[in-house]
Amino acid sequence: YFNNLTFGGIGQTWQEPNSTWPLEAGKVLKQENTSEYTYFSGWAAQAYTQDRPHDQFPTQTQTVATDYVRKFVNLSPDIFFVYDRATLLNPSLPKEWHLHSQKPITINGRTYKFDNGTHQLIGQSLLPASGVSVLSVPQNPDGGATTSYRLDVVTNRNQATDTMLNVLQVAPVGAGGIPVSESIVAGS
Repeated sequence: YFNNLTFGGIGQTWQEPNSTWPLEAGKVLKQENTSEYTYFSGWAAQAYTQDRPHDQFPTQTQTVATDYVRKFVNLSPDIFFVYDRATLLNPSLPKEWHLHSQKPITINGRTYKFDNGTHQLIGQSLLPASGVSVLSVPQNPDGGATTSYRLDVVTNRNQATDTMLNVLQVAPVGAGGIPVSESIVAGS
């Protein structure tokens, strides 16, 4: 629920490997750090398995995702690419990408922005090209006053596998934002 994906509201669950469930919740596929960029790739489909049979109340295991890979690239100093590929057993479940902010989130189409008073985060959902909605959801614990805001970028194309790409830029408040995306078509 916090700065990650949920699938139809189903989030990651805590698991501790043991003899009956030896797989880790996730694993690092690749990591590189240079002065110009940082790259991280990880696999986390296991983290979405519900009702683990080795819990204190054994029940049937429910696999939600058969594949979930996140790739994260930071181009120094302030541009970030977040790529997610998810394959679900139930293709009707929406794939929901989340970010949280203490201040209100401004949304314009598939571009979003929020700040902390000094710096702003400007983001844009680039993939998939269709079937995406971008929403700001006030967070009201126990029905009380709004304490923060959650950005939901929801992909709901009723297919098992989707890829999502969000580009983020950190800049001083009042600086320009991410330019409008354009398609690049290869010529012959």
